[in-house]
Amino acid sequence: MKRLILILTLTAALPGLSLIAEDAPPAPPGPAARAEEAPSPRQVREKVRSELKHLAETLQLDDAQKKMVRSIIKERREQMKTLAPEQRRGEAGQRLRADSHAKIRALLTPDQQTKFDKWAEDMKAKHKGQGKRARKGPNAAPAPEQQSQSVNQT
Repeated sequence: MKRLILILTLTAALPGLSLIAEDAPPAPPGPAARAEEAPSPRQVREKVRSELKHLAETLQLDDAQKKMVRSIIKERREQMKTLAPEQRRGEAGQRLRADSHAKIRALLTPDQQTKFDKWAEDMKAKHKGQGKRARKGPNAAPAPEQQSQSVNQT
């Protein structure tokens, strides 16, 4: 009889436990999902500050130039926030970056323009391999060389 009562009690309790589990909040998104989110206002401010500081030191900007460069960088960052992550990495993002670089370059002296052009080339080279193929980890696509090697081996 005790066994029967125990079985009936457990059988009655099981559906209630599944309801409790369904009410639990969803797990926070993983790192990959967070990477796709738009940056917070604080992150944007820090990026603007960091980029401006680097340019100011590299190009030896005067105060008037710093102020104008800051507004150009801020404007680009605000426009970037309106784009989806794929668009930021794609043609639309490249267009915004090229436009802001042209505006910044127009403010500079010839000597500063030479330094800016070198900085821009260095940044392109630094970020060139940061697409999906350059990503590390289990979900990363193999590099083109690896793909051709694996095809040749089969």
